[in-house]
Amino acid sequence: MSAYRVTFLRKLRNVRGEPVQAEYRAIGIRVAREPERAVAAAKKRFARLEGVTHWRLRADYVDIDEAGVVHGAA
Repeated sequence: MSAYRVTFLRKLRNVRGEPVQAEYRAIGIRVAREPERAVAAAKKRFARLEGVTHWRLRADYVDIDEAGVVHGAA
């Protein structure tokens, strides 16, 4: 089992009109069997924290990083 950091990002434009990505919120998932489960859990938590019905109402996409292996987790 691993820990993951799921980052929610927005597509924005800078003052010159160039596209940039901006971090909106990051959510840590302490234990997940696989990355897909971590992302699913983070999407639900994000929507709840933001008070919306779907995460896409606040973010454009997600990025996931493995934070490390969790030893002794069942």
